[in-house]
This record gives sequence, C-alpha cells and structure tokens, in this order.
Amino acid sequence: MSLGVIILAHTHLRRVAQLASYLSSQGCLVVVHIDARVADTVHRHFVEQIMDVRRVYLSPRHACDWAGFSLVEATRDAARLMLEKGTALGHVCLISGSCLPIKPTRTLIDFLADNPDVDFIDCHKADEGAWVRDGLSAERFSLHFPFDYRKQRKLFDASVKIQRALGIKRHCPDGIEPHLGSQWWCLSRKTLLAILNDPESERLDAYFRRSFIPDESYFQTMAVRHGGKIESKSLTFAPFDHQGKPFLFYDDHADGLAGQPQFFARKIWPKAAGLYARFLGRHDGDARPGFEAYLDTVRQGRTKGRSGYLTMGRHPARAFEAQFSTTRRYAVLQGFTGRMSALKQTLEASDHLAVHGRIFGEDAAELPGTAPTTFGNLSAVPALRDRMAAQYLTSLVRNTPKPVVFFSEANDAPRLLKFVEGDANALLIRSDDWPDGGISPTAHVERLSTSAEDADIMARILDHLKE
Repeated sequence: MSLGVIILAHTHLRRVAQLASYLSSQGCLVVVHIDARVADTVHRHFVEQIMDVRRVYLSPRHACDWAGFSLVEATRDAARLMLEKGTALGHVCLISGSCLPIKPTRTLIDFLADNPDVDFIDCHKADEGAWVRDGLSAERFSLHFPFDYRKQRKLFDASVKIQRALGIKRHCPDGIEPHLGSQWWCLSRKTLLAILNDPESERLDAYFRRSFIPDESYFQTMAVRHGGKIESKSLTFAPFDHQGKPFLFYDDHADGLAGQPQFFARKIWPKAAGLYARFLGRHDGDARPGFEAYLDTVRQGRTKGRSGYLTMGRHPARAFEAQFSTTRRYAVLQGFTGRMSALKQTLEASDHLAVHGRIFGEDAAELPGTAPTTFGNLSAVPALRDRMAAQYLTSLVRNTPKPVVFFSEANDAPRLLKFVEGDANALLIRSDDWPDGGISPTAHVERLSTSAEDADIMARILDHLKE
C-alpha cells in the first residue's frame, strides 16, 4: 500500500461508508474519524456497515467544533493510527466525509509515486491576506479567540473589537511562520511523522488553541516548518463562494467536476445519487473544462449581479459602484415635447419601439395610452416613481419587451438626468435649445434642430439600438 486516506466525518455516514469501502477496494488504507457528537446508534450502524471491509480503521473520536482545535486533534490521532497501520505508506491524504474521488484512484497513486517527496498542501503566508475570501486573515494569529464563533457569536465579535481597540497582539512562537490554506492536504510520510513528533508540540499547541480556524493553519504552518518540497496546492477541489462558504455540488455538475485537475472534490450533496454512482463506479462520461470559470461567473453574479438587474439580495451600493447600468439600449428625446404627439405617432408606426411620453413629468409618468401602470408593475404615480427614479428607469427598460423611447424636459428629475448621462445604453437626442452643461464622457449625445425631420430622428434611434 502506498496511499492512505483520512476521512473526517460528521454527518451522512451512509455516504461515508460508501466512500471508505470504495477507497479500500482501490488498495488504499483508510482511517475514518467520526465526530463524537454523532449519536451512538448512528455510529454503531456505521461500524456494522464497514466492519467487514478490509483496510478501514476507526480513530479515537473527538467532539469537533467548527473553527476549533479539536479538528486538529482528531486529524492528528487519525494520522498516528494511519502511520501505525500503514508502515509502507508513501503519502497520506486528508479528505472529508462529503468528498468524492473525481479521478480513478490508480491515477492518484501513480501521480504520488512520481512525486515521492512532495507535500501537496495549500500554503499562503498569513500576512499576505490573499487566500481568505471574507473574514479574518493575519488576525487569526495575532488576537486571542476564547469564544466559539458559532455558539458565542456576540462574545466573539465583542472580544475581537475590544482587542483591536486596545491594540492587543499575541506573540508568534519562535521557529514558525503562520501560513493559511485549504484544510484538505496530501503529505508525505516523512513530513507527517515530523509534524506528529515535533519536540515543541506542547508549546505550539498552546498557541494554535487560541488561534481562529486552526484546521486551516496548523498543518500548513507545520508543513512549512518540517516539510521539504512543498507544492502549494490541494489535491481536493473545494471552491468557496464570495463569503468563504463551500459550493455544494449536485448531479448536474458531474461533467464539470470530472474536468477538474484535482483528484477529489468537496462538497457533495448527500442526495446526489448520480455523482456517487458515477465517481464510485466507472469514471466515464464527458469531462467539461472551464468549470472554475463557471464558478467565477456564479461568484460575480452574487456579488455584482448583472447589469440592470436589481434584487433584494443584490443591490448596488453607491460607495462601491459609482454607476449601475440598464440591461439594454434606449433613447431619450430631450426638448422635443412641443412636437411630441406627432413624433410619437411616427415612432410607434415602426412597431419596433415602446414609445412613452414624459416618463418623469411633474404630474405623472406618461405611460402608453395613459395607463396607470406598465410592465414590471411600475406605477404612473410620481411619489412612487420618484422614490428611486434611477431604479424605476432600470426596471422599465428591463421589463418592457421592446426598446424604450421617452421624452424629457430640463426640469424632469435632475438627479435622473445624471444617471442617464452616465448610462452607456442611453442615447440622448437633444434639441438645439437644450441648455449646455457638463456631459459624462460615456454619454451618447446627438444635437438636432427642434424642426428635424421625423425620419432623421427615427433613423438615429434605430442605428443606436442596432449597435
């Protein structure tokens, strides 16, 4: 046996049993740690499932707390048992009970055989702050964390705030440089033995016990302290969203996962029967490359949304985004209301446009046919329209099936005028008597005589919409 796999399991032990049995059938030595908080009846059932499976062992149980040192202790005890049972192991991988192998295990074994002295562990210097997506980075090591993040959140936040105000900083023990990275690693036997037998472990343990999320820093820091050649990457595909929470994978992600260069993937939905059938059986199917790009698009959609789309969960903040945009092109006729009736008839005859009157007139929003509401349930009542005028226009453009054209005068919602001038989708057709003023460099402005031909105005609008 050349490969050992440690599985940290907390829930869904039926799936964990499947995973352990599969890895054993592929020639791996497997050690499973079951969280001590798992009910005894559930634990006994798991034992019954794997008791006849060769090369699968259970390590001493710890009650594991998220972001607590107990996860480190559970992993170390499992690693000790692993090295005791597998004297010929070359590497040991740490995965979770919600992981799946996404490459044939033989491929992983051959890969590690070609890299016998390499430690594959995600390592980033804590003071660089590049790895953490959302939350504490270097302060994980410089502050004290006596309170549980989830169970004592108010005390946790108050403690951090007070320590920052008082300038409290812990001293990093000599001989280590704090590093951060993914919890899921693959270490050589030599490095793992050195970590477990560190002569200063008692002193270092005391330091990491009061650090935040030590399972994402203890082995990373200790690998730098004891390892030889470190490849700073995880062999487990475990992407996070913009808040640092793991993505959950379902059956329809199968081809995307198969296209990843890593050997394991986390976090798998326990009811994703298709994924379990595929990856714990034959590794066939069509691999789809570019899955990371897809996840980046998901993150982008959650943090910045799509132009012109506003929801309660994703709302542009002016402090971070100077200008949000509309979804598509539209036109504003400024200073042409004196001939609005005739122009509207000409524009409506094209059947390509949704033509409105003065949407932001003082008395009411002049919707088509003097309707009280229009697409998107937008009201003609000025008080409702003007509460958030830019968003009213954004919704109007998005919800109207045809491109929008409307009329405007200089006294119509001056704040909205600034929004329109900064919107790359807007075409402003201004009469020659429209007052001059500072124009945004992104604005599309055309000057025409108030007596310009209807056909010329129509042509300019249609040209803009086609670009």
